[in-house]
Amino acid sequence: IEESSKSIKNDTSRKLDQNFSNLISQKNKFNASLKDNYAMSVIDKDNYQEHLPPKGKPLLSTGQQFLLGYSFKLAMQEGTGLYLPQIIDTPFSAVAKENRNEVVDASINLSKTNENFQYTFFFTSSELTENIKSKLKNYISNSYEIRSDDNLNQESYFKEMR
Repeated sequence: IEESSKSIKNDTSRKLDQNFSNLISQKNKFNASLKDNYAMSVIDKDNYQEHLPPKGKPLLSTGQQFLLGYSFKLAMQEGTGLYLPQIIDTPFSAVAKENRNEVVDASINLSKTNENFQYTFFFTSSELTENIKSKLKNYISNSYEIRSDDNLNQESYFKEMR
């Protein structure tokens, strides 16, 4: 059992590094891995600095942290073969506007890795700009808008967008 556990962790760690390297804009800058307790580690390959210090502030940007989290979820799903929908509330809440396209592109790329990988996003009106809508348009099966306008519909606050 111990040997199998180590093999699974090593395989998942390799997939984490591969996914993260593919998703971030700085290709081959970091080495992402899992420690024995499954805690993540991100080492800068140039200066060997840990970017997720155990008792310090992460040196990764918020967007990079999001992509690392998505990479970890995907690696765990690939390793177990259990694919669960990803529900992401306000995906850009702490992401700078200039990095939002990168997060959307990464999400689209992740969704293409396996037909069982599904996202549900809860965007705020300020996050879901026309640019983001146009990027996601071909990848959305259903879209709903929730408004607090009493005149929208007598039966519901929900309006399906097509």
